[in-house]
Amino acid sequence: MKKSALLLLTSDMLRTCISEYLSTSYKIETKESPLNFAVIITDNPLLLESLHNTYPQASLVLLADPGHVPLDTPFSIKVFEKPFYLRELRETLEGISTSQVLLLPPYKLYPTSRRLVNTLTQTTESLTEKEVAILEYLYEHRNRPISRETLLKNVWNYSPDITTHTLETHVYRLRQKLQTAEGSSLLLTTEDGYELKI
Repeated sequence: MKKSALLLLTSDMLRTCISEYLSTSYKIETKESPLNFAVIITDNPLLLESLHNTYPQASLVLLADPGHVPLDTPFSIKVFEKPFYLRELRETLEGISTSQVLLLPPYKLYPTSRRLVNTLTQTTESLTEKEVAILEYLYEHRNRPISRETLLKNVWNYSPDITTHTLETHVYRLRQKLQTAEGSSLLLTTEDGYELKI
């Protein structure tokens, strides 16, 4: 079954070209709807925040005009500066479509788009790159304690003797985002590190 892609493009020619090029891999839509879009492609940066809020599980792709590439956004997007090759766009989308979704009940973590979705409340938290890296490492070694030194080495490439509160700050923010219905967190503090309890 094909995944759905939403094209919100101002240029009819660009919309037609991308639609035809991606039609073998995606079911193409050109109007917003309640569908669970896998990918949304737009050339209007003013729509990004609204699209992010409406479709939190979709990966956002911006086709930016030359010299108008956003320097930063509070959420993850893929940016292609015009002109670009359709082949490169498709290869990027293939990478997005095969990205792993990590299940941390009641949450789903989408590493590529850096989104943490609460499946009970349908609310979404945006994560930083380091927060995702911490969760990915703890998920790989879930249900067992991981030392602070191990996380610093594997996420920041720090040596064990470096003194920093960077890890503690990130973990504190993650614990707040990973609250359970009972008010506890999936991210536990252990004697010398942390544990992701699933």
